[in-house]
Amino acid sequence: MEKKCLPCEYLKLGRIFGNRGLCYHLKAADIKSGFDGVPVFQSDLLVVKKKNRRYCPIYFQKEDIVKELSKVSRSSRGPGVTQHIMVGSLEDVLRKMETSEKNSGWEDLIFIPPGKSHSQHIQEVTKR
Repeated sequence: MEKKCLPCEYLKLGRIFGNRGLCYHLKAADIKSGFDGVPVFQSDLLVVKKKNRRYCPIYFQKEDIVKELSKVSRSSRGPGVTQHIMVGSLEDVLRKMETSEKNSGWEDLIFIPPGKSHSQHIQEVTKR
């Protein structure tokens, strides 16, 4: 079974459904407290394996991940891939990265600067 990028039990928000806008599936605790923090976007469809390493891109802008998913859609996956966008809080992701154990999957995350493609950024990072 392939690892997911962000554990489902961790994500505060559910999925974004294409052109229908943002659709929240909040846990009971989130309804009381609301969503705090900077939203970040992720999709398991954009995971890259390169040089024996796994990269799970995290985006700061919804538009960037939608653009990347549309490329995936055109090339191989078919329509409807924007249904695979998950939203979380940057602060929660960073906190979890700090406290997680090695090889837990959290070290696979790579933050994609706004306006860049994940392939371009991963290529730049792996050159270092």
